[in-house]
Amino acid sequence: MKLGFILFIAFAGLLFILGCKDAKTGIVIPETVEKYPTTLNTEWEYETASYVAKYDKNGNLGIDSLLQPMTYSILKISSVNDSVNGERNLIRFDFSYKSGVSVVKNWYRNSDNTFERIASSGYSEVWVTPKLKKSDPIHFLQHLLRNTFPDGVVFSPNDSVYINKRIILQYPLVVGKSWDVFITKDFFITRTILWTQLLPYRNGNVNCYDIKSIYYRDNGLDRQTDEHDFISLEYGLVKRETIIDSLPLTTVENPDGTGDFVRFKITSTLVRKSN
Repeated sequence: MKLGFILFIAFAGLLFILGCKDAKTGIVIPETVEKYPTTLNTEWEYETASYVAKYDKNGNLGIDSLLQPMTYSILKISSVNDSVNGERNLIRFDFSYKSGVSVVKNWYRNSDNTFERIASSGYSEVWVTPKLKKSDPIHFLQHLLRNTFPDGVVFSPNDSVYINKRIILQYPLVVGKSWDVFITKDFFITRTILWTQLLPYRNGNVNCYDIKSIYYRDNGLDRQTDEHDFISLEYGLVKRETIIDSLPLTTVENPDGTGDFVRFKITSTLVRKSN
C-alpha cells in the first residue's frame, strides 16, 4: 500500500470542562475559561525523535532504531493582528528548525466556537508521497518531519499563501467529543477527545487531553496511522506521537516492494515554553 501520509497538528484554544473527572484517570480539569495560549511572542521548543522497526517473516516486530539524531524545532506566535488576502485579525504561528531553516507560517482565527486555520505559507498544496528507499530512510523522514509543526500534509516547499480554511478544534472540548477536518473532498480526519491524563514536563506533571486522529481516504479508513496529540490548558501541545504501521519497504531495484514491512514512530515532545 502506497503512503498518503498526513501530519496534522492542532494549535488551538481549549475551553473548560466544569468539574469534569475522567473515569480513566480521575484527573479533574480546573473550572476556568481559558483558550490555548495565544499571547504575542509565546514560543514553544520541541524535541522530535524518529524511529523505525522492521517486521520479520513471521510478522514479529523488531526493536525500534533511532533513524537520525534528535531534531529541535521552534514554534512562535509572531503576530496576533495579521491580515492575509482580506482576512483580518489573524494569529500567525511561525515554525522553523532551531537551525533557522524551513520557516512555515500558518494563520488562525480563535472564535468562541472554533479554532480555525485560515491560511498557510511555506509549502504547497501538492501532495508529496515519497517511497521508503532502504538506502535512504533519513531522506524519507525529512519529508515527514518538515511539517510536524504546525499542521500540514507532507507538502513540497512553496512561498505562496494558500487560503485553506480548516476547523482545528471545536469549543468547548469535552471528553468523548469528535469533529471532522476536511483536507480534500475525498480525504478527511476525525479527531476525538479520548480522555485526560498526566504527562511529565520538566520537574512535574501536567494535565493533558489525549486527542486521537483517525484518517479516512476515498477508499476508506487508513488503518496504518495512529496519531495522538496531548494538549494542556496551561502549556499547549505537550506531546505528539504518530505511528505509521506496516509500510512496504522499497528499493530502486524493487520499487513495488521488497516483501519487507516496517513501522515508523515519530514523537515530538515539549522541552521549553516561554510566556
